[in-house]
Amino acid sequence: MPCDTCAAETRPGPVCARCAALAQLTQPVLRLRTRRRPPVPQAPAR
Repeated sequence: MPCDTCAAETRPGPVCARCAALAQLTQPVLRLRTRRRPPVPQAPAR
């Protein structure tokens, strides 16, 4: 969770070093979890 100062800041702007580090850690995880990989096309049956 961001600190109170950064949480009150609504627009994406400079945050304190601790919140910046937290954002760096959490953003890739969120991006991987939300990005859906396209389904692998099935190989044609022979």
